Amino acid sequence: MDPAHASSAEISLRSIVPSGVDATADSPMSVLLAGKPLVAKSTNATTAFYRIKATDDSPEMSIQVSLFVARPPLVSHVVVWPKGGYFTDEPFIHSTHGGLILLSMAMRTKTCPFPEYYIYQPGCGHGGADAPSLELVPQFLGSSLVDEPRVVGLLSHGDRGGYYVAVLSKLGKGEFELYLFCSKMATWTIKKPLFLLEDGRELLEDGDVDFMPNNKVITVGGGVLAFVDLTKGILIGDVLEDSPEFYYIPLPSEFCQPWTNYPSQTRDVSINVSLDGTIRIKFIELFCPITLGAWAATTWITAAAATSPWQRLYEWDEHCRLEARELILGDGVSTAELLPEGLEFNGELNFGFLFVDMPMLSLDEDNIVCFLAKHHYLGWQVWVIAVDMVTKKLLGVHHLQMGRFPILFYSTISSHLNMSDTASGVEGDLEQLKTHPQSNPSNEASAAAASTHAVVRRR
Repeated sequence: MDPAHASSAEISLRSIVPSGVDATADSPMSVLLAGKPLVAKSTNATTAFYRIKATDDSPEMSIQVSLFVARPPLVSHVVVWPKGGYFTDEPFIHSTHGGLILLSMAMRTKTCPFPEYYIYQPGCGHGGADAPSLELVPQFLGSSLVDEPRVVGLLSHGDRGGYYVAVLSKLGKGEFELYLFCSKMATWTIKKPLFLLEDGRELLEDGDVDFMPNNKVITVGGGVLAFVDLTKGILIGDVLEDSPEFYYIPLPSEFCQPWTNYPSQTRDVSINVSLDGTIRIKFIELFCPITLGAWAATTWITAAAATSPWQRLYEWDEHCRLEARELILGDGVSTAELLPEGLEFNGELNFGFLFVDMPMLSLDEDNIVCFLAKHHYLGWQVWVIAVDMVTKKLLGVHHLQMGRFPILFYSTISSHLNMSDTASGVEGDLEQLKTHPQSNPSNEASAAAASTHAVVRRR
């Protein structure tokens, strides 16, 4: 685990939802979900358990998972706790779809020496199960698929919590394999996908293009997934087909010029199916120089056919642009901590002095974008700000009490939940939430291979 993730900072569940804010007043269609679960004993009505079978004289171990939901720009959290053991790697949320969450965790055991995928179903109504559940995704031939250079997506097919897990593995330049797990059949299938350009020619990886869609995986619908490389483009295709064909949609590269060597995420992509049946794709790029107070963000929109081949229906069209000097304060929004006196200019708010990072396109509010904001790009104090790109208004501010680099993404998991069950912990169980997993100094490697396998079929 790198030092940036080893902070001893702590927060409580009470600080996730500030006093005076009713996060359960209604159910948002989407939430900002932290990609790195918090480690704590806290529970609520969404809490689920997975018990790890003991071997020999090993103590019984289990993993406890809960979901705490709040309305953006507040951040929602998955909270995990290892019982009878400890995590050997940092838990991570890879994807959500429908009422399911796909995450990876690693408990130190003889039977499970490496990270594994788990499916967490919070339940709580609106199409979810009657009771929360946490289950292990069987391993592929006793080996782990939870590492680079692999990316993973989740497809929920709504049949009593059924799902597919799709893992795209890069074997070499221009060569990929697709691993697909079906929960109903409990089988892994290996497929050889074909990557095509929009004109139907095969996408050849050469010295000019080294595509690795490791930024995000978007579930479009049916069996269609979009694998995104935010520096180059999108691969979109149906993973359920016997011989999947993925079509490459390039991002508006003429506008996407790297501005700094600072390891920042300045772009995002969202995809949804429009009422007319087309696939609507939105792209945002943020320009934020370290030394100048003049950040700006621009969004572009295009559309693609909803069936194979998924060619674009028109070129990328600039949707809107926001410069820091244009941003105004929305009604009832406080910037007391976000903009102290030193960041005001002639008594007026000046948002240009903020370092802004990680744009996140809302999934249900068309013009809303959330950003991370700091007073300095190396600062640990981080705020989430919600902005309307069209009206150019600051709509919300939330101070993130997290002692590590946050990873946030929009998820529609909230639309499948009863919000009253996901907002607060059981009385007396509001433990301090450590922002890093428990660790153990022992580096002893386990010699035993994993005992949980799945049937494999090759195509």
